[in-house]
Amino acid sequence: ISKKVFVGDLESHRDDFDDDINDARERVIYLTIPRNTAPGNYEMQVEAYSYDTIVKETTRVVVRGVESRVLPPVTAKTVVQGEETTFDIFLVNPNDKMVVYTIVPGSVEGLFVEATEPIVAVSADSSKLTKIKVKASDNAKEGTHVITVNTVSDSGLTQAVSFNVNVREKVPA
Repeated sequence: ISKKVFVGDLESHRDDFDDDINDARERVIYLTIPRNTAPGNYEMQVEAYSYDTIVKETTRVVVRGVESRVLPPVTAKTVVQGEETTFDIFLVNPNDKMVVYTIVPGSVEGLFVEATEPIVAVSADSSKLTKIKVKASDNAKEGTHVITVNTVSDSGLTQAVSFNVNVREKVPA
């Protein structure tokens, strides 16, 4: 990968006696890394030059693989004792091959938590919606409970998503 950028004329902004002090520019250069670049550490060489000087610098750049994402649009809901609610989870796969996720909901006393699809396959460069069902038992304690759902991809990447479930007492009819 290479990129050339013209920074502009370097000239002193003070006077003729300190040309070597103030003749500098700073620029940010963005590189476009191809999607199929293998993750790893790469050596990057930067060369700046003008008519009277050349400066070369070598540094390391870390390229990480494109990571899948787990996105919950809503992370808090209220449920009455004895009733249930569902949370949506979007599994996003920006990779160029299919990713298989295993959904592992945590347990909380008084709440029954289950994934509607414990194993989800998401095709390349797409996303899929799945749901987490939460049912409050008749004797679930009132208050806010935190449920953690782990999503494990076939590559071993684990991402945890937390949901807040506010349990309210069932009002007798």
